[in-house]
Amino acid sequence: IIIAGVGVYLYNSIDSIVKNAIERSGTEITGTKVSVGSVDISLRSGHGTIRDVRVKTPDGFSGNDALTLGEITIDLDVSSLNRDPIVIQEIRVNAPVVNAEVDELLKTNVGVIRSHVQGYQVSKAPAEPGKQDAGYEKHFVIRSFVMNEGVVRGDATRVGSEKREHELPPVELSNVGRRAITLVLRV
Repeated sequence: IIIAGVGVYLYNSIDSIVKNAIERSGTEITGTKVSVGSVDISLRSGHGTIRDVRVKTPDGFSGNDALTLGEITIDLDVSSLNRDPIVIQEIRVNAPVVNAEVDELLKTNVGVIRSHVQGYQVSKAPAEPGKQDAGYEKHFVIRSFVMNEGVVRGDATRVGSEKREHELPPVELSNVGRRAITLVLRV
């Protein structure tokens, strides 16, 4: 009865569990606040949608978000969960916006976040090269990755330049995780 109760709880709470995990882990990894507007996951179909992901800009820069992702949809092949590799049929990222800002020392908000992510990766690496935890490794294949409607906004006004905005071309990747990766950029 307890196991069934825990299963029902997890099934009914998966959206809030994933939302909290993204916010907690994202904040730890990036070194700045990460927030998620909403999560909607169907364990039965393997379809999930994450909306309004925001990565705040680090201290010392403007109050704008460094990165926002309007909507991320994921379609997972649920029958592959007990196999290796796990197959993700599609990841679609709509309306990503990068707000890159340069300060007087020529540091960028995106660079500060990147440095923190790299530092986090190093801190989580095994102490001895080649040594892994006793766990097992899972592999993933992404059949299709699509990014649409992206924008990069640059702000170098603190160093005497101007603000600029550029649309990103749509990006399509297929078979990520396999030997051959196909990249399609449509300009």
